[in-house]
Amino acid sequence: MTGLVFTMLLGEVSGSSLNAFLQECGFIEVGDGAGWRADVEEEGYAIKVFVKYEEGKVKFLLPEPSVPAEINERVVRRIASELYEHVHGVEMPPEKLKVEPATYSFCYYCLKPVRELLFRCRRCGGRYCSQHRLPERHKCPGISYVKAAFEGGEKREAEAKREMVIKRHGAG
Repeated sequence: MTGLVFTMLLGEVSGSSLNAFLQECGFIEVGDGAGWRADVEEEGYAIKVFVKYEEGKVKFLLPEPSVPAEINERVVRRIASELYEHVHGVEMPPEKLKVEPATYSFCYYCLKPVRELLFRCRRCGGRYCSQHRLPERHKCPGISYVKAAFEGGEKREAEAKREMVIKRHGAG
């Protein structure tokens, strides 16, 4: 994997509390409850941040290698601090957040480690496991854009045909 993985020791927290906090911060749930995802703007970079909670630990997965590590770390530290304070009511001690070696790739939908080939979606640019590679399987946001463009194109085509009929047969 390229990119970075951060782990924060958070302790036990209810899923609904974590979900509410992350949604308030602009994250959306992915993978039917597997985790959350957000695009965070920082110093002109659009940083994809994935969050996964398991066994008292929060993992922040940042797959994009083109973003400088110090910017990624600043973004994660800010989100982790706010989350820790939300859950525990105190400032997060620095030792609670650790950088892990990024040793695997993961599916952007189910957030599971993928050791085999990842599939890149041509509509949204995400990387997915074989189970979620199709746009319908990962709830691709690109589908709505394609559908809207298609429907808009059909509407424009119908209007153009209507105008041609009116011109040929007259308006009255």
